[in-house]
Amino acid sequence: MAVVGHDGLIRDIKAGRLPSPEKIEALCELLGLDFYIGPRRQQPGPRGFAEAAEPLIRPTLDGQTEALHQGYLPIPWHRADLRHRDLSHLAIAAAWIEEQELDLDNLFAISMPDDAMAPQIQPDEVLLLDTTFTPEPSPTLCAVSEAGRLRIGWVILPKAGAWVQFYARAFTPPLVHQAKKGATAEFLGRIVGRFDTRPAPRLSIEESHRLHEVADGLLKGR
Repeated sequence: MAVVGHDGLIRDIKAGRLPSPEKIEALCELLGLDFYIGPRRQQPGPRGFAEAAEPLIRPTLDGQTEALHQGYLPIPWHRADLRHRDLSHLAIAAAWIEEQELDLDNLFAISMPDDAMAPQIQPDEVLLLDTTFTPEPSPTLCAVSEAGRLRIGWVILPKAGAWVQFYARAFTPPLVHQAKKGATAEFLGRIVGRFDTRPAPRLSIEESHRLHEVADGLLKGR
């Protein structure tokens, strides 16, 4: 509204129509965002994803206090990660946790359990889970437990009490959850840290709209 004076731009964006470069530039300026038209540039990972493991994570604490003295904090493995939950805590850089404004009491380590997000996330990669997050309409990389099985993928909340999780592998069917008696899926939280050098998984606006349409269709079919 502040950019064009009416709701036409909002309708265009909701309908998936790309606004003119002038309107996008004005919108970016209003929001304090960088505006650029040209060849694709190397993009940094979204806020909350580590660029590399070395300065941020130690493999384990192993009952020692050295990591704590060097500015690291203990992160336990989540109960849903059955392969690691009895192992020693990980050690994450305290400065990074503070910078991301994360609550230490609600952070857990998990590992990617399978290849459902390949090639973007490989099996056994270490991830950081924030359990304070709840599903929302925007696709968010999250962890879910389905009948005791850990699953990681894009979660969308099409309507209250129902969410759908999608995966990068085309042949991996989405997980549909509706709040009702006998539901076997449990939402665990949002992935806020990834300790490798690969780019973070991303969804385009077009792909985000497509997932919303698929999620709506899945829920209507139930």
